[in-house]
Amino acid sequence: MLVAWRVKEWVEPILYRVIFLVPEFDGPGPSAALAGFPVMTRISVDSLLSQKASRDPGFFRRTTRHLYITGGYEMDEAPLLEALSGITNLFLQGMPTGNNKIRPTFDGLERLQRLTIPINAFFGKDPMDFTRPLFRNITHLELFDKFHDDSLLTFDRIPNLTHLSFNFEISTRPQARLCSDTTLLCIVSFHPNESFGIQLLADDRFVCIHQVIDFRLDWLCAGGPRLLGHCRCVYRCQTGGQGRPLPILYFRYRGPVGK
Repeated sequence: MLVAWRVKEWVEPILYRVIFLVPEFDGPGPSAALAGFPVMTRISVDSLLSQKASRDPGFFRRTTRHLYITGGYEMDEAPLLEALSGITNLFLQGMPTGNNKIRPTFDGLERLQRLTIPINAFFGKDPMDFTRPLFRNITHLELFDKFHDDSLLTFDRIPNLTHLSFNFEISTRPQARLCSDTTLLCIVSFHPNESFGIQLLADDRFVCIHQVIDFRLDWLCAGGPRLLGHCRCVYRCQTGGQGRPLPILYFRYRGPVGK
């Protein structure tokens, strides 16, 4: 479709601000949940990367801010991350374990502030080094996979971290250590047992929230996850606006609200 060059100049940066990348065959579940949202496949990405030669070299770096790569997407992420090096929010649902070659590319994401990642797959068998440049400006970190050893929870090495989320249930020992870190404003953890949340309702240090919509939709609607901000809002209401200076541990659930 032909449009005036000025309209194209205004609209194009908006079109590339959020990129949601899925495999060509993502199954009926995710496809149905994402009906109506523009998504990109590998063919779309190849087309995007081929445009670099004919564009201002900094176009995608200036334009794209949010990048979501779903699990099961088989590709070398390095060229895409190099092209979109200005992103501030990265959701990476899956990646090959211990891919040493791609780590320097991640370290080049200097503006990155929000990161969701399978941390064991990222580091592989190497020690978890949160002093890497990748984590220098991270304020919001969400992890998909459990740690092999709780002693690896050395998040104090991430200088700007304020919000931490686990897509799994964490044990008591790291909970206590994390809650003693006064730089963390919000800690979120999944807990599959709904009755556990009911027990916490009497304690105003905790906020229990049911996740009832597809997390992909939540991410797409806001260009990134809104749950952490929602937790803090609920907490302020729950405490009459008298939020404590200490971090609070929140729990969220998969599935609908129980009756």
